[in-house]
Amino acid sequence: MKVSNREFYAGLPKDEELRPIAEMTLEIYLQHFPFVATDLGLHDWDEALPPVSEASRQVFEKTLSQARTALNRINPKTLDREDWADYMTLKFNVESLWLDVTRDHPERKDPNLFNAVISASLLSLARGQFGTADSRGQALLERLRQVPGFLMAGLRQLDNPPALYVDMAIDQFTRTLPFLRDDIPQAFQDVNSRLRQDIAEASEQAAQAYENFVDDLKTKIKPKAHGDYRLGPKRYWEKFYWLEGNEASLDELLCMADKELERLQGKLQVLVAQYEPSTNPQQVIAHIRHDHWSRDTLLKHTSQLLDQLRDFVERQQLVSIPQSVHPRVVETPAFMRLTTLASIVPPGPFEQSSRQAYYQVTLPDSSWSLEDQEAQLQTLNKATMQMISIHEVYPGHFVQFLQIPKTSSTVRRIFGSGAFIEGWAHYTEELMMEQGYGDGNLALQISYLLEALERLGRFIVAIRLHRGDFTLDDAQKFFETECFMTPMGAKRETLRGTQDPFYLIYTWGKFQILHLRRKAQERWGSAFTLQRFHDALLSHGMPMFPVLEKLLFSESK
Repeated sequence: MKVSNREFYAGLPKDEELRPIAEMTLEIYLQHFPFVATDLGLHDWDEALPPVSEASRQVFEKTLSQARTALNRINPKTLDREDWADYMTLKFNVESLWLDVTRDHPERKDPNLFNAVISASLLSLARGQFGTADSRGQALLERLRQVPGFLMAGLRQLDNPPALYVDMAIDQFTRTLPFLRDDIPQAFQDVNSRLRQDIAEASEQAAQAYENFVDDLKTKIKPKAHGDYRLGPKRYWEKFYWLEGNEASLDELLCMADKELERLQGKLQVLVAQYEPSTNPQQVIAHIRHDHWSRDTLLKHTSQLLDQLRDFVERQQLVSIPQSVHPRVVETPAFMRLTTLASIVPPGPFEQSSRQAYYQVTLPDSSWSLEDQEAQLQTLNKATMQMISIHEVYPGHFVQFLQIPKTSSTVRRIFGSGAFIEGWAHYTEELMMEQGYGDGNLALQISYLLEALERLGRFIVAIRLHRGDFTLDDAQKFFETECFMTPMGAKRETLRGTQDPFYLIYTWGKFQILHLRRKAQERWGSAFTLQRFHDALLSHGMPMFPVLEKLLFSESK
């Protein structure tokens, strides 16, 4: 199936050998992951869930095999700078996908993968602003109707998953039922009456399929679930290499992380003593959490906060912000509240209709107890909301999104490096503190360090869990004692690390950007400015760091 978006083809590589490989690879990738296409603004597969038949898997594998062979026949040294970057991006992504399809088979080991795919597929339509409500609702209806068959096929693929994954899936599938039964129909209340009724019926059928799947997990899968979630050191390093181009050994990565841990903990100790002498971090954290806005004023103050952040970024000339309207600050829709405190929802890089972005903040539900409402507001305290808004909006992800049009590359618009995407947003938190945002506000600086310690905890725990150094209890204790997290938060992050072995990308990505900044300072000398560096960094799409480094510092290749 061809992509109908003209911009997609206009941005393919110019090289006559590379162009058809890129076209073939991207088309099969989007067909295999249609919810990704929807989020990108490519709407040819809006009515589809990922294909799960053995025949479709074989087609995907065959296409990847053809792409690997064809890419290996090309000498990248013969390509110009832009096509070289596309070639490297394609090669690493094809190899990473190849490992999943032919060796690692995540769909056989993690039943919650099916829930994640279904949720993402429905969410991309429910929160979308493209087309009409009826057209999005019709596409969603088609995806809903495929859920029972998708889950039946998924169940047949499971092969000795870890018992931990089964337990987590049972919990997540159960928690998703209100999303299907209540939130999805509510999100499409404005469609025509017949479609509204069809969506409600299909949502209930999907929910029943979820309940059946949970029963099967308990009775058929759990008794035979004896797999190991750990990748082991060899596979961990190999997968990380093909995902992000990392060449450092696991020991070298941990050495970097241990030095950063000592630095961050030292800074925290100093700031806590300044904030409140003779106290401990937990007491200071509790005090900071109590300084928050009310439920009724949180969105208004958040919108004002975005003005302050943008003014600071522009005044300090940290990065160019293309002319645009603010993201609209809105309450997080009910169907997203389970998984997010606050998030930016930009239109996809190929979206041709609405260009409005939304900054969603999860307010406490007025039906909750007063204690639970207060706990949510404390989580969204003033200092934390500033850090989240830096990360998500200015100068974090939203600015990153605004810069994407600077590259015409279709390959690098579709295949983005998670480490660059999350590393940039995390780096900007440190950047803003470094440049004096907040005028020395201790609560804000402490909040940044706590965010940084949590991300660094992910870095260390991910490697040590999957290498076998840590048990689950060791990992949770590490988050609690070294990163000052609550037991509940520490447990959440530990469990996430078993399923998301590369959630170290936040800190690793920050490390890479700081490395590139130091190199730019050395290379550019007196011509270096933060704005020049950041504009150059964001002007090439979102490629993996080895590609980005070449683009930044090579005149030709």
